[in-house]
Amino acid sequence: MNILVTGGAGYVGSVLLPVLVKDGHNLKCLDRFFFGMDYLSQKQFEGKIELVRDDIRWFKPEILEGVDIVMDLAALSNDPVGALEPEKTYQINHLGRARVAKLSKETGVKQYILASSASVYGQQKDIVTEDSIVNPITDYSKANRKAEEEVLKLNDENFSVTVLRFSSVYGSSPRMRFDISVNSMVLDLFKTQKIVVRGKENSRPFIHIKDAVRAYQSVIKTSKNIVSGEIFNVGSDEQNYKMGSIAENIIKHTGKKCDLELGDTNDH
Repeated sequence: MNILVTGGAGYVGSVLLPVLVKDGHNLKCLDRFFFGMDYLSQKQFEGKIELVRDDIRWFKPEILEGVDIVMDLAALSNDPVGALEPEKTYQINHLGRARVAKLSKETGVKQYILASSASVYGQQKDIVTEDSIVNPITDYSKANRKAEEEVLKLNDENFSVTVLRFSSVYGSSPRMRFDISVNSMVLDLFKTQKIVVRGKENSRPFIHIKDAVRAYQSVIKTSKNIVSGEIFNVGSDEQNYKMGSIAENIIKHTGKKCDLELGDTNDH
């Protein structure tokens, strides 16, 4: 398959693209490459990944010609970043991704997969399913929800749209991030030997980055009549944790000496 991945040089994309190459797909990576393109420019990817430095808000539709599948990962990637410039968050995470889906359909792409987030549910007391009422409360989660609504409208028998609501991702990547919960705690443990948790009782679902990649593989391997027009929560009931418990588990399983400060927060 010919696959275009937006945001393919990011945290998840940098793990996803090599797996898709190994699976035998032809790839285009559309990214701003703010953090460079050295990893994807390696000789092992030569002739297998076409690197396109561009922006989902204004790239030319010609880039989509000959593409079978679009995996839309490009986005400002969390609540604090989204809150810095809410207008930019909506321009990219909502309008930009809606544009990618619309152009994909117009250009003849057969399948579109949106990377959304479980944050659209807000804080919930019970386990949520895809039928649960959403409650996005931040600019980031509201933009995600608007993008979901826009792209799902485009689904039909000739254009398959699937939305993946990812849990909080953790694990190593060539484009490593330390601004997300588990990774941040691990960094603090090794760097300062102290983990500070604000909101010890806050619950959050987690997923390893390799399992996030497996979700994309599963969608493109599955019959369209099963995944078209659908939203899927991507995570595990066994990986629903309170933030305080996550920190305690990290300390326990690394065996490192570390101070732990557990506090409360009004973050919902």
